Amino acid sequence: MAVLGLSYDFHDASAAVLRGGDVVAAAAEERFTLQKHDPSFPRFASEACMRLADVSPSQLDVIAFYERPHETFTRVLSDVFYDYPRGTSRFGKSMKKWLGSKLWQRGSIARELGVSPSKIEFFPHHISHAAQAFCTSPFSDSAVLVVDGVGEWESTTLLYGRRGEAFRTIEQYEYPQSLGLVYAAFTAFLGFKPNSGESSVMALAAFGKPGYVEKINRVLRRQTDDSYLVLTEHFDFLAEDHRLFRESFCAIFGRPRDLKKKSV
Repeated sequence: MAVLGLSYDFHDASAAVLRGGDVVAAAAEERFTLQKHDPSFPRFASEACMRLADVSPSQLDVIAFYERPHETFTRVLSDVFYDYPRGTSRFGKSMKKWLGSKLWQRGSIARELGVSPSKIEFFPHHISHAAQAFCTSPFSDSAVLVVDGVGEWESTTLLYGRRGEAFRTIEQYEYPQSLGLVYAAFTAFLGFKPNSGESSVMALAAFGKPGYVEKINRVLRRQTDDSYLVLTEHFDFLAEDHRLFRESFCAIFGRPRDLKKKSV
């Protein structure tokens, strides 16, 4: 069986080809376009992967997409209506993007590759993450932890994986209880762009000292059962300008840094 996996239309578009369950080739679109975090359809990446795998689009058995767009759309709608009327402008921009392209991924992929839409399958976002980690590992069974911003609704998922079986969900946190979005908020607070500058924040963390534990506990609380609670009143995950934190957050941590301004 030949499978082409695709991820795009958010950030870091990429493609991979599997044959007989083994990864034959994988590539990020930015390596070809030289556009950092390129979100566009991975045309060059998928062509390169299929060429290395010696398979044509017509020979593919399945084209796998990394999320279920219609389920994600329900969260987006819930967000913008919850935020009404403050999010009126966001609603227009969001609907233009979703109704213009994101909801019609099956047709878009079929046109790009020249294949039948029936070959295209959508998989839950966190299952895609889990599969990438578990299926390329040497383990026959394992716990798998997925922590990101948000998938369809999920933000943190603990699963159990066994070869030849479907993943079993053990525990799950749903949006807006998201460690990933909290990290994105800190990334924005430090003057970096969310969904892009997190790697820089992680690298810089190695040079820091653990002096903010008490303050962080005021926005992200560890519960007695070792679960976590994001105190969402300090965050604005719907912000259009990437300012994902509120004034109460600044009252705790101080004035946010703007890397666009030169230091005096």
